[in-house]
Amino acid sequence: MIKGVLFDFDGVVVDSMQQHFQGWKTVLADYGHDLQAGDFFIYEGAGVPNIARYISRKFNLGLEDHLAEITEKVRSQYRHNKVLFFDGFWQVITLLKQKQLSLGVVTGGSSRRVLATIAGHMEGVFDAVVTLEDVRHSKPHPDPYLRGARKLARDPRECLVIENAPLGITAARAAGCRVLAVQTTLPAEALNEADHIVRDFREMHRVLKELL
Repeated sequence: MIKGVLFDFDGVVVDSMQQHFQGWKTVLADYGHDLQAGDFFIYEGAGVPNIARYISRKFNLGLEDHLAEITEKVRSQYRHNKVLFFDGFWQVITLLKQKQLSLGVVTGGSSRRVLATIAGHMEGVFDAVVTLEDVRHSKPHPDPYLRGARKLARDPRECLVIENAPLGITAARAAGCRVLAVQTTLPAEALNEADHIVRDFREMHRVLKELL
């Protein structure tokens, strides 16, 4: 039985990944590199410092000496982003609240940005929040989702994770959670480790009514 639902944040709770991609693309252009969307979205969920490291190593960009600088520049870009929600997101939240489930956020985002966004736009929605600063190992390690389940006082096997990225799906499954993936940034074939895959939040609402 599902007793808790743990949401990834960017690309799930908020419609932010295109904004984030443009931020990364702008920053990396300063270093003479043209970042493509497919090369960015695959690393979502790992946190800004780790994404910078992954991109640098994968493409041999020679940016290791500039990782802290890149991280701060990207975070500066994020501060100007407008908070947007996906069509159907609030219907999903309403359904989960009606079912009296515990809700949490598990993200590779920074606590400052995530907590400010929740306080400003989603006060009282979530019972627990886990950010990059709360764990030693970020996604795809299971630590973030294990901590999220503990903060909800639930067994991971009682938790459904809603994700949109491969690293997050891997982390959730390693933690023992079931996973529902939504195609907000990547196609279904990139999310095939999930237990369920939906196109959008309206389809997610229908699937959740069957699962809960």
